[in-house]
Amino acid sequence: MAEGGIDADERPGRRGWVFSIGVGVLYGAVPLVTLGMCAPLPFIYAAVRRNSFPLGIFTSLYIAWVMVVFKMASGGGSHSMFENMMLGGLWLGSTVHAFAVGVIGCRGPRRRKRDIIVTPLAVERDRIAQAAASRRRRLRAKARALAERDPDAARELRIGRPDLPRTHDDGGLIDVNHVPARVLATLPGLDSAAIVRLIERRVARGGFRSVEDMARDLALPTDLLHDLAEVAIFLG
Repeated sequence: MAEGGIDADERPGRRGWVFSIGVGVLYGAVPLVTLGMCAPLPFIYAAVRRNSFPLGIFTSLYIAWVMVVFKMASGGGSHSMFENMMLGGLWLGSTVHAFAVGVIGCRGPRRRKRDIIVTPLAVERDRIAQAAASRRRRLRAKARALAERDPDAARELRIGRPDLPRTHDDGGLIDVNHVPARVLATLPGLDSAAIVRLIERRVARGGFRSVEDMARDLALPTDLLHDLAEVAIFLG
């Protein structure tokens, strides 16, 4: 953090300002050396380059101004004070305006160096996390299908038993009918009192058949069903 609470990375560098002023001088030189007669040219260039509607409006205004001044100048004879003011205003006004457009257009919002680095890293971390979550969902679906098709194989592979040594990856399933209390504590939305009731009812009933069956028996809030159904499995 630098003086006045401004981050050093947020302040324009000296070299950047020199370049911006140089561009502004080039923009302003066009109307300056042509007495304003070529004033629309830098605005046309800036409007097209930046795809800016307001700069397009200014371009149209300067074109109209040049046409008026050119018509007055072509009339011959001495010029009135109004005509001189129109010419002087076009010359000086367009010069200052073009200089400002050149400088401001080069500055723009300055990105911090750490943002340039951190933003892609954050996006990559999100992508990796989403890919990992999708992989776990696929593994859970595959393990559920296996348990439904061959319960004995599911028990042998210890699907839903993170409390036991195993090599099969089931994506984080939890066999509610068999895991101990410390594993039940990882189920979403269940406090210690709900886990005690769950174990008591599991013993009394000999297990649950589904998330809906467990929720009815324990009077769980319905908004927990989706999260529980993501990880819970009920093996006999």
